[in-house]
Amino acid sequence: MQIDFYLMDTQQMHTPDFTRRCALGKAGDAGVRTRSTDITIKQKLIDELKKQYDTVHGCYQPKGGPCFYLASDPTGEDFGRLRGRRFVAALETHDETIHERVSMKFLITQMAQIVKSDLIGNIDTFYREVGIERLRETIERDFMTERDEKIVLTKDSDDSLFQRPPSTIFIRRYQALKNEILHVLADRHARGAKRVPATTVLDSLCEDPRLINRALNELVELKMIRDLNHSAGMRLTAEGQKAAEADLASREHENETNLLISKRFDFFISYASEDRDVAEEIDKSLSSKGFRVWRDRGQVTLGDSLTAKINEGLAASRFGIVIISRAFLRKNWPKAELNALQARAIEEGQKVILPIRRDLDHKEMAEHFPLLGDKFTISFDQNLQEVVAEIECAARP
Repeated sequence: MQIDFYLMDTQQMHTPDFTRRCALGKAGDAGVRTRSTDITIKQKLIDELKKQYDTVHGCYQPKGGPCFYLASDPTGEDFGRLRGRRFVAALETHDETIHERVSMKFLITQMAQIVKSDLIGNIDTFYREVGIERLRETIERDFMTERDEKIVLTKDSDDSLFQRPPSTIFIRRYQALKNEILHVLADRHARGAKRVPATTVLDSLCEDPRLINRALNELVELKMIRDLNHSAGMRLTAEGQKAAEADLASREHENETNLLISKRFDFFISYASEDRDVAEEIDKSLSSKGFRVWRDRGQVTLGDSLTAKINEGLAASRFGIVIISRAFLRKNWPKAELNALQARAIEEGQKVILPIRRDLDHKEMAEHFPLLGDKFTISFDQNLQEVVAEIECAARP
């Protein structure tokens, strides 16, 4: 296995040498040769991106989020004194086209290129490798908001901002991809499919098809997959099934352990400062019934990082009580908390958010937060006992 592969982007994958290395396998296995009639939706979208952008960097799925397609173009500002690349994270639309969700300019001043040259090395490679990692971090932080961002590195920027991602990151991602392939095949077999077409695997995973193809060939070499080019599809070997089951058991154990450790609170209360009186009443009533409640007052002490503490509270609570009012709609911080709770609900596939409206009807709330439109909500206009009773009922296992 060549480490330099993990540092390649999709543009490099089109060179004849790379294509030849990915296609070659052992005797009787010439790699995944997908018929032209079987081109996947993912490949079509990537091909469309190549027409619009200088480089396509494949795909990326943030925790709890959708599959993004990543691409970039060279860019500059200030008459060439700032140079870099403009990265985009795009989503597939209902009509199988691409729509930009996040745009990020990654720029470096001319002076920084001189002063930090020993850290930067080849400038174009630096733009691609470091810039794409910054884009991944950006959509990991918030994948729901459509926006334009800009990062500018100057000669005074900390050296840590010029560090390239270590090769171990790419190695871990590649190993995780191979495990995901085994899980896809094991899942299809469990549902009764004797064979799984390559197109099913390619479209089930949020990754560049060429990288998936390479991983498939390696799994064949490891004797975990067989019949890669069979007209009806591939299948797991006994070794592959065993590896998939072992990895799944490890994940379940890790998730159960993390859940026991992390969920130290029953409820996290998210609210605007104007609604503190409501939050305090709910907090007091639930606490008197033995529930553990996280609220910024009482959990954050002098010298604590407010951001770190709130993130800790979000992660450590079973449910998020969100008090949605007109004041809430005007505040960025409470909305960021709601976004985090929505992301967790999508990832875990279960109820996390308990919405309480204050001086706001359900229709108006749904206009601002469409993902809450189909959720049952309760208004604080009712008495406190009824609101707390609904919260207790929702929190029951």
